[in-house]
Amino acid sequence: METFLGQGSLFESWHPTPGRHIQRRRWSYQDSRHPSPGPVEDAMPKVEVLAASQYVNKFDAPTGLKIDESEMERNATGWVEMKVYERYLKAGGDGRLWSLIFLAYISYMILILSRPWWINIWTRDITSTDNLRSPVNQSMVVLDREQSRLAGDVGYYLSVYILISVLSCIAGSIRFFFIFSASLRASRELFNQLLFSVLNAPVEWFDHVPVGRILNRFSTDINLIDSKLGYDIGAMIHRFLEVIGIAISGLFATPLTAIFSLIPIVGGVYYAPRYLVAARDIKRLESSTMSPVLEHFGTSISGLMTIRAFGNITWCISRMQMLLDRHGQASWHLWLFNRWFNLRMSLIGAIYCALTATLVVLLPGINASIAGFVLSFTIQYPNAVLWSVRQYINVELSMSSTERVMEYENVVIEDQGGVEPPAAWPDAGMLEVQDLSVGYGNLPCVLKGVSFKVGPAEKVAVVGKTGAGKSSLTYAIFRVLEARKGSVLIDGVDISKLRLKELRSRIHIIPQDPIFFSGTIRSNLDPQNQYSDQEMYECLQGLQLFDSDAQSANIMAKEKSYFADLSNTVSANGEGLSFGQRQLLSLCRAFLSRPKLLVFDEATSSLDMATDALIQKFIRQQAARFGTTLLVVAHRLSTVIDFDKIIVFDSGRVIESGPAHELINIDNGVFRSMIEISVDRAKLKELISQF
Repeated sequence: METFLGQGSLFESWHPTPGRHIQRRRWSYQDSRHPSPGPVEDAMPKVEVLAASQYVNKFDAPTGLKIDESEMERNATGWVEMKVYERYLKAGGDGRLWSLIFLAYISYMILILSRPWWINIWTRDITSTDNLRSPVNQSMVVLDREQSRLAGDVGYYLSVYILISVLSCIAGSIRFFFIFSASLRASRELFNQLLFSVLNAPVEWFDHVPVGRILNRFSTDINLIDSKLGYDIGAMIHRFLEVIGIAISGLFATPLTAIFSLIPIVGGVYYAPRYLVAARDIKRLESSTMSPVLEHFGTSISGLMTIRAFGNITWCISRMQMLLDRHGQASWHLWLFNRWFNLRMSLIGAIYCALTATLVVLLPGINASIAGFVLSFTIQYPNAVLWSVRQYINVELSMSSTERVMEYENVVIEDQGGVEPPAAWPDAGMLEVQDLSVGYGNLPCVLKGVSFKVGPAEKVAVVGKTGAGKSSLTYAIFRVLEARKGSVLIDGVDISKLRLKELRSRIHIIPQDPIFFSGTIRSNLDPQNQYSDQEMYECLQGLQLFDSDAQSANIMAKEKSYFADLSNTVSANGEGLSFGQRQLLSLCRAFLSRPKLLVFDEATSSLDMATDALIQKFIRQQAARFGTTLLVVAHRLSTVIDFDKIIVFDSGRVIESGPAHELINIDNGVFRSMIEISVDRAKLKELISQF
């Protein structure tokens, strides 16, 4: 009985050949007293055998540690398609380069076979010379003359042997140079194309593709293509040529060796497909089971504080161990398959060697040098056949990484075409939305016929209940979601006709979760090196992050000194900075460019009231200074009550629009109901009454 992991589940095979008569078994636990995620210490495992027809693509685990099917990665099945090989070879070079590589391998194999053949000639000539001598009647003069000639012949034969050896070393180095050059070129092109596809994929693509899968492509798969695939291809060519060369060399003894040489080949042809059909899918599974490991590790690190707060450390460790076990099972059974195949091929090779050696010994009148030449290669032949099959299988398995990389190469990327707007665009900041409808994927529209207009330098708020479509509007303005119907115009220019790079670099957004890259304060505030340090300090001072004269009452001196040096480091995602500081830096970065249109996507919803008040004051000052149009998706009504216009969304539609003092007077109005249910309704009504 043999076991192996198939498509994420543990299988049992009751047949000595992998891949046949498969049954699935899954772990289940009895008498568990732990209904919620946590360790199961005193539950006894049992094995439940399921028919193959009951197979599902899911790994069943102890209570609380089941893997959701949505987390499972879809794997290709069957043989790696020829287009994958064509893609790799084309990335490595043109046909002339691969022809040159093949020629270098042929030359190397000819030289390798020439060395023992030359020794055979050397031995044969000396043996024939010794047979011509008369051990009794030969005179001393003739003997001395013969010894002198033989001494000269040794130099000749040795020189030729050394020459062949040197040429074989040169040919061997050349073949490695060419194959690894082609491999690195192919790896570089595949990596660049993968990087381009991922960086230009629609933002919504990242919503349903776990980060672990993406990291797995860039780490495990690219590493295998970098370091192993080229070597496997070269080794496969070498082994196939070695099999052909050894089979030809056996013909020098007797054509009967050609018949015996078919024994390992037939064995390889019989067992290789059976080995490959299981090993190929196990290799794919080994790659795909690494993605959840990376995903779980990343999410555990980023959510460590939450995990500790809820006391789920044990559950996270148990889940990681389960994911590692699942990956380890695939690797373990892949090696079991290798031993299964090697054992059978070794037995067949031993039979071949015994038969061939017996035949050579029993042949009448065979030259000893020829016999030695043939037997020396006979011993190598079974191993050559074994490794030729193994290397082909290794190429097939390694090529699955190219297949996985190509899967992401074919991701539908965002349209990079379009026209370039005028250099000063947008110069007024006027926004006009006309009958706009957008949606996610194949789902129904989340915005349905939205229309409104924002004048230059106006302050407009977008409010509504959760799920009303407020954030979807910001996605549509930046073309994260493409319009299914209608249009968005900025200063009279239809944004659907613009190049994405130009559109997204000319307008700005302050997201709810600010993004920072590993670098310095300066590189995060001014990635393009467009502004002076003085401009940055002025902006930081306006946000009370820096004060050259005195300490601010609401910023600690230690925190203030950190922003006094723009060369101070910033960790990825702003680790080490408070959320409020990250949001203030994000705001500073946006206003450095003096934007004409600035969008806020609930940017202050997670801030304390003091920081929120500071931001609101700064926004109004800078917007008035630069004539910036503000479109604010608001969570706190108190922050936008004084805006020129408030647009109320509900179920993806604009149902109310106007100043706050007008909307609150609408009977049964949505905005009025939002005021009434707010805990600050008295304060809000007082603020509205002032306008």
